[in-house]
Amino acid sequence: MRIYQQLFAQRLYILIPLLIRLPFLFIEIQKGLTFRIILGYITVTSLVGAYYFFYKNKILKNILTQVGFLSLSLSPILTMGGLADGTTPIYILGFAIFTLWTLGVEQTRSVLIGTCILISIAIIHYFSGYAQIMDVNDDQYLLGIPLISLIGSITSLAALYFLVNDYRKKNNKLIDITIKQDQFISHLNHEMRNPLQGIKGVLDILKNHQIPAERFDYLLDNAIRTTNHLNDMVNEVLSLKQLRSGMFSDSPVPHNIRDIVDTTIFIYKEQAHQKGLKFKVNYDEDLPEQLFIPNKSLKIVLSNLTSNAVKYTAQGEINIDVSFTQGMLTLSVQDTGIGIPKTLTDKIFDEYYQVDQRLTKDFQGTGIGLSIVKPLISRLEGSITAHSTLNEGSTFTVTFPCKLVLQSKSNLASSAVKPHHKLPNLAGTSILVVEDNMINRAILKEQLEACGASITEAENGAEALDLIKVNHFDIVLSDIAMPILDGVGLIKAVRQFEPQLIMVAISGNTLHNEATAYYDAGYNYVMSKPYNTEKLYDIILKVRKRQLIMS
Repeated sequence: MRIYQQLFAQRLYILIPLLIRLPFLFIEIQKGLTFRIILGYITVTSLVGAYYFFYKNKILKNILTQVGFLSLSLSPILTMGGLADGTTPIYILGFAIFTLWTLGVEQTRSVLIGTCILISIAIIHYFSGYAQIMDVNDDQYLLGIPLISLIGSITSLAALYFLVNDYRKKNNKLIDITIKQDQFISHLNHEMRNPLQGIKGVLDILKNHQIPAERFDYLLDNAIRTTNHLNDMVNEVLSLKQLRSGMFSDSPVPHNIRDIVDTTIFIYKEQAHQKGLKFKVNYDEDLPEQLFIPNKSLKIVLSNLTSNAVKYTAQGEINIDVSFTQGMLTLSVQDTGIGIPKTLTDKIFDEYYQVDQRLTKDFQGTGIGLSIVKPLISRLEGSITAHSTLNEGSTFTVTFPCKLVLQSKSNLASSAVKPHHKLPNLAGTSILVVEDNMINRAILKEQLEACGASITEAENGAEALDLIKVNHFDIVLSDIAMPILDGVGLIKAVRQFEPQLIMVAISGNTLHNEATAYYDAGYNYVMSKPYNTEKLYDIILKVRKRQLIMS
């Protein structure tokens, strides 16, 4: 079926006119109709080229298609009397309709230009009197109607039907996309405001209340975990975009599976307890301490499955089972929620789909949900199954291959308990912080001055450029999106006179293609917001170590 789609189905509007024109070309060669033969060769050559470049070069395909259809229409128009013949308007209209249907509504302007060219040629042909010395009056008839005219009329009507039908489908699709986008924005707004309120609440308490040290640590840890959850939510949206563009990457690295599960589900566990639900995580006794795990993918999958379970369960319990057998990691999320009708089980993996659209207001969510889970599992060469009974509950089971980490358990440290990060010694290090956001700039300054670094600030690239020209800096930390002169403009200007200066981009716009563009522009490192303080220190230490060795 795929070969058929690739070779024929999507190119039929080029293939059909080509096949119609070829027999007439052979007849014209036999009759020695020179002018028609020339136009026939142009038509056939152009449409064969358009067919060949259909997937390889869109611009060339569009040009060759228009040339082919133009010569196809000119052949009967110029050899059957031109404007003096009553069928000429049919061919002109047919050219416009068929070309517009073939190239798409977005090519309306170029089709209009082609139609004007066709009309102009017909007018010049009429007033020049050239029609009288050409091969006019085709002698092929069917039911008393010239065969070429009959085919042209039928083709034009068919093209008009398909054009209207395509326009209707595209219009309905655009309406559907608009509705889904509105729902998505509404749901995302709700999902992001909840963790933001939690973070803001913790900060308010820490600022305005006297609390015991152990309570302080508890609140601070929850604020950090909630921030990570919010960051994961943003990453989920970006991951969907990356999946669509084929730029998503997530290499397996050694991880403690229990830590990943506990960190990912903590916020949903709290939500379940608030709803009066029992929430239990069952780890198999033989579950290894660490596995090579695609961390990003696992978090997205587990987060969505657990979120749905909590969201659609009003009473009862939620159970998560984690096991590892014969090289396969299995995650099972079971709930006692509203369930899914068997006839709709396959559709739940469609983007923004909900079994009952009336549930939208009752059960909020980003709307991405299972639509991102399925392609992620496919990338991991795994599988996902859904078993559900309406009004009784659902069970989603995910299985994908993982490799063991060949290391003794005594040497493995759990990521659940991390020592406080030791501040590095950056005394004598001169750092320029370029950031238009005052809060982000103040935080960076605080983080670096705590290590003894000397900090200079700039609000935009233009101000930073002036400072770099008259001062020595060991490192420049620069935002990308800034007024007056952005980060890309800054690095290009700096590299003209300071090719060795270490410059680090810190930006929220760090999709794969964006990060690649920053490296290509000249940045030595690229960090994505929000970043860990440990990562910031790690990069600066590496830079300083290399600078000291070279000096």
